[in-house]
Amino acid sequence: MLKVTLVTPEKKLFENKDASEIFVPGYEGELNILEGHAAFMTTLETGTLRLKSSDGNVEVYLVTWGYCEVNNDHVKVLAETAESVLDIDKSRAQEAYERAQKRLEDAGLSVEDIEKHQRKLMRADLRISLAQEYRENH
Repeated sequence: MLKVTLVTPEKKLFENKDASEIFVPGYEGELNILEGHAAFMTTLETGTLRLKSSDGNVEVYLVTWGYCEVNNDHVKVLAETAESVLDIDKSRAQEAYERAQKRLEDAGLSVEDIEKHQRKLMRADLRISLAQEYRENH
């Protein structure tokens, strides 16, 4: 059994949660981690983190940028932001998407501002998709 911890700078979502399998959005693609996985550390991209328990139940979280460390069946995920799909407010995510999209249309943005608003747009789009998918399947 894996022991999974998910933290952000603002909060600890959970610590040493049992999971039979975890999927994380690695920098170069999704990673599937099972018990006995070799130790490693990687950076994460914005995406979904899925925890599968031994009874087959799956918990879904949205994470934005961070790190994942696997060592002796302990998985530590340190993310810039993280939230359960259950906590996503679809209308708020839609508003954030529209704000980011409008901001990207502004002339004269710096490269840093363009990248920042592109990340916000991607995160809002994923939040909308996850909220919609969850509502359709539950």
